[in-house]
Amino acid sequence: MRRQAYSLISGFGDFTSAAAVSTILLALALVLYVAKVRLDGGRSFVTVSGRASSMPRPPVPGWLSSACFAACSVLCGMIVLVYGSLVVSAFTLTFPVNTTFTTSHFAFIFSGANGVALRNTLVYGLAAATFSAPFALLAGWLVQRGTWRGRGVLDLLLIMPAAVPGLFFGVGYVLAFNERWLDWLSSGGLLIILAMIFWNVPVGYQAAVAGLRQVDRSMDEAARSLGASSLRGFRDVLLPMLGSSLRVGFITTFVRAVTTLSVVIFLFTSGTTVATIRIFQLVNDLDWGGATAFTVADIGMAMAALGIIAVLARGRVALGGARA
Repeated sequence: MRRQAYSLISGFGDFTSAAAVSTILLALALVLYVAKVRLDGGRSFVTVSGRASSMPRPPVPGWLSSACFAACSVLCGMIVLVYGSLVVSAFTLTFPVNTTFTTSHFAFIFSGANGVALRNTLVYGLAAATFSAPFALLAGWLVQRGTWRGRGVLDLLLIMPAAVPGLFFGVGYVLAFNERWLDWLSSGGLLIILAMIFWNVPVGYQAAVAGLRQVDRSMDEAARSLGASSLRGFRDVLLPMLGSSLRVGFITTFVRAVTTLSVVIFLFTSGTTVATIRIFQLVNDLDWGGATAFTVADIGMAMAALGIIAVLARGRVALGGARA
């Protein structure tokens, strides 16, 4: 279905038919959501402290542990082979024909318009993650702790993007904002940031929901009994317990934003090109050295973000332990 929608737009400029294909997928997503609500209704698992308790490991036969280790080692080897091939190709002239070491590919991607594409990728990814993660956390609190009507509709809207491929999401934004007076959104990259924000909301939202379900409502009631408003109770009581959910939303949004192609392929302009678009263009031009160098730089940004978040989270845990 994604290939069909892309062919309709890129080959024929038929946005109407592409939207029809996307609508079919949305209908399927709605059916799955209703089934999920029916299966999930009425069940509740909470811990008053908001922190998961440890459980003893069940005994596992030695042969089963060895078999699992071997399977995981094979899988890791395949992943290392793929990423290793990218790194080798990025540092050689024409892999695998000429394996002479060179850094010319990286000099190419960090210069001129290519450097702008990398900068746009970093800026758009950080902007999307900065807004998406807190928004998803706040939305999860409104749905899980709120008593107002329409929470189910908001829950559906927050989960629905997870069932929509990025290509269809991009098609929807093209149709919704394809007006001349909205050109400023596209020219400044704001449209790409908006698409990245709301495409990644479901991950942070589900993490927030999972965290809130572990915290009993009595925690909120205790804060209100001491005179705190609902919003202050969320800020002072629940938010410190949901730090891991906020980190999950932030890092997932950033990684998906800097590595996505399908969402932005119909939204970019000459001034808002991102790394994945340049990779796609270089591959079409058979410039494999430049494409792999762009890929390594793009993946490097994602891995750097993962490392920074891991270090910050570890420091926070160590600081909490020292206070205890």
